Amino acid sequence: MKTKLSLLSLFVVLVSFTSAQSTFDVTFYDAPTELETAMDYATDIWSGYLNSEVPIKVNLYYMNLTSFGPLGQCIPNGAINFLSAEVSDVWYATSLANSIEGSELNPDEADMNIFMNSSVNFYFGTDGNLGTGQMDFVSVVLHEIVHGLGGVSLAKYSSGSGSLGEITASDFAPISTSFPFPDLDGYPSIWDSFIANGNGESIIDTDIFTNPSTELGSAFVSGDLHFIGAGATSGNNNLSPKIFAPGSFQFGSSIHHFDEATFPNSTGNGLFTPSIANGQVVHEPGLALLGALADIGWSVNQPVAINEEQLGPISVYPNPVQDQLIVQLAGHQTSGILTVFSAEGQLIEKHLLNSPSLLIDCSHWAQGMYVLQLESAECNEQVR
Repeated sequence: MKTKLSLLSLFVVLVSFTSAQSTFDVTFYDAPTELETAMDYATDIWSGYLNSEVPIKVNLYYMNLTSFGPLGQCIPNGAINFLSAEVSDVWYATSLANSIEGSELNPDEADMNIFMNSSVNFYFGTDGNLGTGQMDFVSVVLHEIVHGLGGVSLAKYSSGSGSLGEITASDFAPISTSFPFPDLDGYPSIWDSFIANGNGESIIDTDIFTNPSTELGSAFVSGDLHFIGAGATSGNNNLSPKIFAPGSFQFGSSIHHFDEATFPNSTGNGLFTPSIANGQVVHEPGLALLGALADIGWSVNQPVAINEEQLGPISVYPNPVQDQLIVQLAGHQTSGILTVFSAEGQLIEKHLLNSPSLLIDCSHWAQGMYVLQLESAECNEQVR
């Protein structure tokens, strides 16, 4: 007796081979081979979303950070008032500044230093199949890369007073950067320029918030700060994403991230909240996060809109894709037949799924739109 295969999902993937996509140049320090492989996977994901003619230079250090506890930390290099800067008197991460300028502003210097904690039980695989008690390296380093791309605040808080641009190298001790730490001169970051309170008052508006001041400090711990960029708002169902600003200021977390309680760990926007749980896997940025990167100045390849009701327990990433596409099944889905069609309905290829994930080599596909159809005998109770 044959098992009937029922339609589980139809979704669309954009294949793009534009030469403008970004490349990452990573230098590793004391990193095992499996970490390097996972990092290459993570940078390939971001490469599919960002357009830059200038390579993004990363120094990655694998070292024991137990003395102060983070899973990882990223410190970006910075540039201010460069020729093509879209906003004056704010700091840009050099990866972003170079992309906007179209040339390298910091020759012989890394754009970001990423420090990953060697004492953490990281899972270095790329399939998301973590063991008990493991942290997903790819999810953590995807998050850290966002800071290096410019998702970083220059906020500081002490004894009730808040400031922007008064951070010094000593604030990151015992970590030190491979590039000269800049004198920030009291200037905010481009990320800070999109942060406002519930009344729409920007934290960099010195007519409202003197820098430094107790008024600015109160805003930092108000729990009522939002990222007001148009792209982030559009990607968050027309709501300005809430920023992490708890009543107790957390240096390196407050103002830097989306709000933990607002964005669940399981979502793409949850990739940029300040904490991650054991077993959490997020390998694709959400639309609000991609919109925020576009707001601060990145040229971003936005994913094709996908009907979430159609997708059900399916995810595909990266979308758009350049070389390799991952199809991830959730719940109890473990098998099925995946068929790829061109936008005109021509059969391209078929794949038999016998595990929760499938890696598809699409480097030979022509640029364009593709429809992926998944059929499964296990979907009868899930499809409505």
